[in-house]
Amino acid sequence: MTVANQTNKVQATGNSSATVFSFSPMVINKAADLVVTLETAGVESTLVEGSGSTNYSIDITTFPATGSITYPADAVTPIDSTNTLTMKRVLTLEQDTDLENQGGYFPDVQEDTFDRMVMIDLQQQEETDRTLKGPVSDVSGLTYELPPVSTRKDQLLAFDTNGNVITTSAGVDTAIVSTFMLTVLDDTTAAAARTTLVAASSGANSDITSLTGLTTDLTVAQGGTGAGTFTDGGILLGSGTGAITAMGALAKGSIVAGDGTTDPIARAVGSNTQVLTADSAETDGIKWAAPAAAITHKTLQATTSGTAFNFTGVAAGTNRITIMFRGVSFDGSTDSMEIQIGPSGGLETTGYVASSSRAGATNSVTALSSTSGFVVRMAEAGAIVSGIMTLVRTDGNIWIASHSLSNTTVANTVGGGDKALAGELALVTLIRLGSTDAFDAGSINIFTE
Repeated sequence: MTVANQTNKVQATGNSSATVFSFSPMVINKAADLVVTLETAGVESTLVEGSGSTNYSIDITTFPATGSITYPADAVTPIDSTNTLTMKRVLTLEQDTDLENQGGYFPDVQEDTFDRMVMIDLQQQEETDRTLKGPVSDVSGLTYELPPVSTRKDQLLAFDTNGNVITTSAGVDTAIVSTFMLTVLDDTTAAAARTTLVAASSGANSDITSLTGLTTDLTVAQGGTGAGTFTDGGILLGSGTGAITAMGALAKGSIVAGDGTTDPIARAVGSNTQVLTADSAETDGIKWAAPAAAITHKTLQATTSGTAFNFTGVAAGTNRITIMFRGVSFDGSTDSMEIQIGPSGGLETTGYVASSSRAGATNSVTALSSTSGFVVRMAEAGAIVSGIMTLVRTDGNIWIASHSLSNTTVANTVGGGDKALAGELALVTLIRLGSTDAFDAGSINIFTE
């Protein structure tokens, strides 16, 4: 055999699946020449050949040869990446070949001896490579030899001004460190050292109780604000990488609103009873405005006498009016009744397009139209009506009316119409359509919304 390579050690790291590890191209002459160590978390241990979970086995049938080991030998639990196997050829430093004078011997015997000597050389070279050595460029005459134990115990390893290895009698507390560092080195815990250094623990911002020595404000990019003072009570505004700015202290009731592009603005509080309303025409998209009209009941009026009943003060912005009739009747059988509306300047008595029909028990239908108001067909002896007329604003000041009322106990009155007013509706009036009869029973009321 020859020694064809200089490999004397092979290492392999686990991967949680492999249990067979090759030590090729390293050659061994017998199983005892292989030393296997396992390094885990910085702790190295020498393994023993065997068949258990902590042993290794060699997979070679003839020697000398290269090959592999199985670890663990039972191949049950493969090692993971935190474990490293080292397979090293270690020969006993001996020479047991005896060549007798004028005796016969085989060339293989001599070659095996030469091979062994080379393997021992490689073994010792590998160990030498792991020792501290001076560089080739060092001058001759330097001393690397340690003093005897009696001289070097409890000492520190050092080098003199020429680079020679020496030991120093300086203790740990008087080694070449600054006076301040001595106060740190004698601390027994990290917390004590932080106290000495006046330093915060990692990740605990609450430990930072002061920050002094700054001559300029920390910028936003540095984790600061870019400013030293802010308006008391002011809201802070970001400015990209620029310094943070503050709005002035807001007035009572003011709110902050944005426009989607520039800095937000402070909108002053509205008047009493106003509500905040969305309005796309405003820069910030909102405004204070009067609330939408709520449902408001007017005062009930008895229709037991007279010829007209007025409801005034209908709120601006009203969009729906409900008129409620209960048992309303005339003292005669000639007239019908109608509803007139108008702005605050007065009722409008023309321009209505309205009609009303009464359907009797015998399928008889009588109809009536009017241009002076929203008409309700009566004109029958003993006619008594109860029901509802609804007025709804459609657009601008255009109003649509519809009604459905019982007319006595065996008839119904239905109808509708429309009217365009000259202004915002403010007045509603019930009158007779005619000039003969007077109201003699019932009541009427309205509610607005």
